[in-house]
Amino acid sequence: MCPLVRETQTPAAFCPVSAEQLDGRVLDGSKIQLILAAGDVEAIVSAIDTAVDRESACGGESRQRYRARFWQPSRWDPPEVVYVKRLLQHALPERVRRPLVDDLFCRLVSADEGAVAAELYLTRDQVRDMGAAGMTIGAHGDRHVRLSTLSREHQAAEIDGALRVLDAVGAPRRPFAYCYASGDYNAETIELLRARQCSVALTTRPEVAQITADRLLTLPRIDTNDLPSGSGEIATSR
Repeated sequence: MCPLVRETQTPAAFCPVSAEQLDGRVLDGSKIQLILAAGDVEAIVSAIDTAVDRESACGGESRQRYRARFWQPSRWDPPEVVYVKRLLQHALPERVRRPLVDDLFCRLVSADEGAVAAELYLTRDQVRDMGAAGMTIGAHGDRHVRLSTLSREHQAAEIDGALRVLDAVGAPRRPFAYCYASGDYNAETIELLRARQCSVALTTRPEVAQITADRLLTLPRIDTNDLPSGSGEIATSR
């Protein structure tokens, strides 16, 4: 745990993902960041386009349509990086996306996913120690997938799988805090969380939270990138 958090007794919440904590898996988001750090972005784009063209020849979406939708700059990244992230995160069909992410990770980063996960993420004992120090331990997904892309049945499985972390570190299941993977949810998500007695859930919408009973499962939060980083600087506003 951050020494400053401990020394100042600052309350904080930590929401690990089950797959990284309990299964020794590297999350797709982490894999993609590592792929981009290890490889040449043009070569990565070329590998994606090759997979897209192969799928398009069998009736899938064309490269041109993917480019039109996702070759756009974001707040943080140039268009080619956004293209890589979006297609490898969620835009490609799972049967295309999954083997492609795993192949790029194996070729560019490591063939030993478990070793990377052990180096990259908190251990179960570290999470327990944070809980014992008064930190809130919440849930953040079983596999860190966008909930709105799943059926109700699969959303329920993703949420229930996420709660494995709480069991493993001795945190209570009721009530509990949840942080949406990629800030993504829909009306079914809210119903499923309420049924499981979730007390608070966080989105990635960058606003100051208004704490009212009807907003507790859709709370915004301020990213650290939105905070002033030096004297006289002003955080970006919406």
